[in-house]
Amino acid sequence: MKRNLKFSLMILTIFYGLLFPLVSWAGEGEAPAGVTQGVPAELVKAGAVQGLSASDWKKLEAGEIVILKEMDRKENKAFIQSALIFQKPIEEVHGLLTRTERQEEYLPHLDRATLVKREGNRDLIEFLLHFSFIDIRYQVKHYYGEPGEYRMSWALNPDFNNDLAQLEGYWKFYRLDKSRTLARYGTLVKVGRLIPKFIEDALSRKDIPKSLGQLKKWVESGGTWRKPEYKK
Repeated sequence: MKRNLKFSLMILTIFYGLLFPLVSWAGEGEAPAGVTQGVPAELVKAGAVQGLSASDWKKLEAGEIVILKEMDRKENKAFIQSALIFQKPIEEVHGLLTRTERQEEYLPHLDRATLVKREGNRDLIEFLLHFSFIDIRYQVKHYYGEPGEYRMSWALNPDFNNDLAQLEGYWKFYRLDKSRTLARYGTLVKVGRLIPKFIEDALSRKDIPKSLGQLKKWVESGGTWRKPEYKK
């Protein structure tokens, strides 16, 4: 039994290593306080590298995406944290990602992102996801931070009849230098009772590497890259 389990784990490790060569999942044993060597002191002080090991930092500088995963199956929810480096100035990264209605251009399964309202540093977007034979509709309130802050946060609009039970998340951006930005991302997803479990797995785990990879392409292209299946 133990041999079969070890063999299965080895096969899964090889499979995911081939499937996601540019994505690294941070595992157990990583320094929780975060790497400090080779990282600008102001980023360490700001907590920008919290939870990242020295090997994680090398992967980030090589263009990889590092994902730290925490699952809570008992409560039927998953919280994901990740880190990546954009080869773009922080002002441009923040400016692009606050155009939340453009997520349909790069996110998998997202058919439409419709701007309902934008006021100052906040907006309201209605999303339509399509998984096989199922459509999922929900509205999200985004907050971009105060002037001079480079961050974002979001949560479901409680006044809308959402097909998701819970969705919240954040982006935090840190200036590495004039042309590079360190980004920390986190999201929590919980589907409604009528939504199949495989969709929550896709939203919270399986699609995260692909979603962040395509987002990175989109940002680093200056917003010109499009997912192959995108139709205006």
